[in-house]
Amino acid sequence: ASTVLNLQKNGSNIGTITFTDAGNTAAFAMAGAQSFAAGDRLAIINQDPADATLADLSITLKGKRD
Repeated sequence: ASTVLNLQKNGSNIGTITFTDAGNTAAFAMAGAQSFAAGDRLAIINQDPADATLADLSITLKGKRD
């Protein structure tokens, strides 16, 4: 089955990372560009129940500092 990870900024959902059942590349969906200030928190939350077959996961995030 597919796996959906929620992206949260300070506890509020801002997007998702979705892995399909047949792929090893994720699709990112965001509610537009996000800005973070010092002290803001980014969390990646697994679905519940977690997919027991999802293993050896690596996620790289790219950002820009203004």
